[in-house]
Amino acid sequence: MSPSPTYSLADILAVARVHPFYCSTQYPPDEPAIQRAREEAASKYEPPDLKSWPLLRKNDLFTVIERLINDTDARNTYRHNVYTSVTGGGGGASKPLFFATDAMENRRHRALFGEFLKKTGIIERGDWVLSTHHGGSLYRSLDLTMEIMENAGGSVLAAGHQCPTASVVQILQDFNVTVLTGDSSQIISIVHQISTMPDIKNRIKIRKVVYTSEGLSMMQRVQICKVLGTVAIYSILGSAEAGPYGASSPFLVDFDLYSNSNDFIIDTRMTIIEVLPLSCAGCESDEIPEPLPDGETGIIAQTVLTRLRHPVIRYITGDIGSLHSIPQKAVDRIARHDLPHYRLLRLQGRDRRFSFMWDGCDFQFDKLNTILSDPQLGVLLWQVILDKMQPSQEISLEIRLLSGQNSGDTMHLQTLLRRLKACLDVNSSNEHKFKITFCLIAMAPTDRNWVYPNSLRALPLHEAHIYPPGTPHAVSSSLPTWQSVIDLATAGRTDLDAIDYSYPRFFFCQPIRSLVERVRQRLRFSSDDLDCYIFPSSEDASDYAAQLRANGVEAHHIRFCSPVPGPVTSTLYLAFSALLVPLGSRAHVRGIWVNLGTGITTRHAEYCLDHFDELVSISSLPRYYTLAERVPSHDPYSEEWIQRGASDLADLKAFIARLATSEAPDMKPVKAEDVFIFPNGMNAIYNASEAIAINNPNKSVVTFGWIYPETINNLRRGQWEHVIPFKLGREEDLDQLTHMLNPNDRHIYAIFCELPSNIKLTSPNLERIRSLAKDHGLVVVCDETVGNFVNIDLLPYVDIITTSLTKMFSGAANVTGGSVIVNPNSPHYEDLYDAINSRYETVSCFPKDISVLRENSINMVERVQKADANALRVMSVFTNHPAVAHVNHPSRDPASSANYERHRRQNGGYGNVFSVVFRNRGSAEHFYDNLDICKGSSFGTNFTLAIPFVQLAVYNKQESNENYGLPKHIIRISVGLERPRDIRAKMKQAMDEVEKFELGPGSEF
Repeated sequence: MSPSPTYSLADILAVARVHPFYCSTQYPPDEPAIQRAREEAASKYEPPDLKSWPLLRKNDLFTVIERLINDTDARNTYRHNVYTSVTGGGGGASKPLFFATDAMENRRHRALFGEFLKKTGIIERGDWVLSTHHGGSLYRSLDLTMEIMENAGGSVLAAGHQCPTASVVQILQDFNVTVLTGDSSQIISIVHQISTMPDIKNRIKIRKVVYTSEGLSMMQRVQICKVLGTVAIYSILGSAEAGPYGASSPFLVDFDLYSNSNDFIIDTRMTIIEVLPLSCAGCESDEIPEPLPDGETGIIAQTVLTRLRHPVIRYITGDIGSLHSIPQKAVDRIARHDLPHYRLLRLQGRDRRFSFMWDGCDFQFDKLNTILSDPQLGVLLWQVILDKMQPSQEISLEIRLLSGQNSGDTMHLQTLLRRLKACLDVNSSNEHKFKITFCLIAMAPTDRNWVYPNSLRALPLHEAHIYPPGTPHAVSSSLPTWQSVIDLATAGRTDLDAIDYSYPRFFFCQPIRSLVERVRQRLRFSSDDLDCYIFPSSEDASDYAAQLRANGVEAHHIRFCSPVPGPVTSTLYLAFSALLVPLGSRAHVRGIWVNLGTGITTRHAEYCLDHFDELVSISSLPRYYTLAERVPSHDPYSEEWIQRGASDLADLKAFIARLATSEAPDMKPVKAEDVFIFPNGMNAIYNASEAIAINNPNKSVVTFGWIYPETINNLRRGQWEHVIPFKLGREEDLDQLTHMLNPNDRHIYAIFCELPSNIKLTSPNLERIRSLAKDHGLVVVCDETVGNFVNIDLLPYVDIITTSLTKMFSGAANVTGGSVIVNPNSPHYEDLYDAINSRYETVSCFPKDISVLRENSINMVERVQKADANALRVMSVFTNHPAVAHVNHPSRDPASSANYERHRRQNGGYGNVFSVVFRNRGSAEHFYDNLDICKGSSFGTNFTLAIPFVQLAVYNKQESNENYGLPKHIIRISVGLERPRDIRAKMKQAMDEVEKFELGPGSEF
């Protein structure tokens, strides 16, 4: 083979064509076969076409590697004369993730990269280097680091990762070490040790720190400089699959203190980097989009030019980043002949949909899931938490487990502990940074956003969609058949009251029914005569009673509260209002309950039930005035969670503000005080609408595009003079709206829209809408629930953003919430902020609901990215299927995809919700009935969920809605976090049944 350290792309592609990484051949080619492949490719005189090659994914690659490693046949050249290494995160249930490189290629690569470190000034002759990298136990980081730094001109001492930190500090003194190198977690640990020994600081001679693995944060860099003084901090980038290929130097790249990105210089003669759209990471489609232009962020695909025998071509590394020209400061320091070959690679970190970094290793979620899915271990749900330790700033890893095992069953827990430690390479050097928290069902809080169910299946009729099964507060329940959806849409009150938990605005869930029954018993009225509705806000109940009485309906407002004066924190949330109305007025009050979303939540109802006997009832009617049945008791626990709820509310608002802040550099950031939290999304929309309308009497509002039906109901119920719908949301509708606005004879003041719309998944042209708003002084309100904060940036175009936090923001399907964001960049900001703030005094958000929302949302970004990627893979099941007319999704709609793209964030996806329009109702019904996943209301859940939307939401308006592009046989699918191949398999099974149905005897199709 060639003694050159690098190979031409043509040679590498030629060998790849006969290598089992890329074709069905059994073994890699031997040396003569490699030479023949190179000669044959050279004889064709064809330029190499890298873009024609498929993407190489880690799971596919290591499936082949595992086969080759286990095959001891003499013909298997993969095991011959190789440098062996493992990549972190491969331990646990089976062997580590293994990679082999030709031994001589590896040596030449090390020499080449050592020269690269010398050229970039990272290592200089005279440097004394101490390496604390991993060595032994199959890891090769230590010998790799030592050799490349020796090749660069340094003298290297081998401490290794098992050398005690105190011993490392002593070696630094004894040998006058000037360069400390290790993975970032080791560096931080050593620096922390030095910080505790002030007497020896002056004896430490370190001038450079060279770290590997995950990036250092701003605080970690500050800590290093605070302890070690003026040191230069460098970084080396590499992997088992590609070897070392990039380096970072403060003299060559800029470091942004307020960014999590890290910049590296790469040599394109060693490696080719392509940046592809994020959707490529999880998409199985054969169609690979063009690489993104410089500056745009995406998933990294790498082709290695130093490895010929076992080529690495278009390998999805799991990193997210972008390519750039090298900065001017680097141009002045790099040799002229090298400049054309150097690029800047800006890494944003790992793609956390698939893996996470800890203690210098990259751990795959699917490997962890293999262990935690073992039914014998009894793990129901799990969560990974990375945090910073204080004061050391080291990264800690906590695994939280919800276990079904008895607390005394230590054998299972110890087995699980051993397997997790093996998987995560926990040893004496990093054990202080690792923790497992076991939460047993009998004692664990159930309202945690643990990951997701391990299996997909349809549940029995009306069973709650919640995990673990049987826990309370679900916001969705099972509707397993098409007919069950219709039955629910046409059900009466008695039928609905048989359901314990489902979407709260549409149901009296079990705790609320129990509270109503206690009120009925206390006030002694008959359910045959009166209906009772519970509201937390006295102002809301009084307002509704006044509305009813104005329409000639007898309505009574009774307030329940604690009779004992005391701190607000101990009594405030025990108060609630009961509104009693005749049965004949049920439709009107149910409309208030469903549309306005002001009813009591299930957690609040539970709390009031627990203390119900301690409450008095107050009414203008003497017969409804009652005394407490027992003396109120001091409840310190209530004070604790109420106070925690206030803190969680502040954290929640701050988190939403960060998520919603625009990427546009000229936009002011959203502040926490610009965010208002409501008990549910519809209540958020109602309050936003009323805040605008009340202060602008005799004005009209436009709804543009398909809007969720309850939103329309709220606008019509409110203070607007007219609601003017443009349900199709087309460009010609904007033309018509423009014509109407010129004289503005309708006195239009606001435009409400969704991006993308719930069910049709179309996106309005917000750019034109913003232009109209600017010209005519309009307020633009946009609901971004389907798109969500992670994917889309609406701030440059709207005045108010509304969101249902019940959906993807929470994901766990066990709490409701909504938000209104007043855009600080809006010309109407002060008026809108004051109007909403004045209404907010009467809004009641129960602290326990807020705390659950906050905890559920912690991993929102990772969940959104994973679900988005899953959706792209699942949609392909329906693409070009003869039974399907079309699939609605922001990535698929030719008419409005440009409108969505305009607002998609740099790392944003297209959402996890799509809808399938079948060619006929029979096929749609057959698909739904045979689909073995959760089926019911809501979307954005951690689990995959489907519903025939029209049959449930607008059953009585099916015919008219077809005129607006909403056919009867449309099914909404919200893709969850399960393994995409499992979701696809369920969809494929249902589509197979559709094919049988359409080809069956007597079929019309």
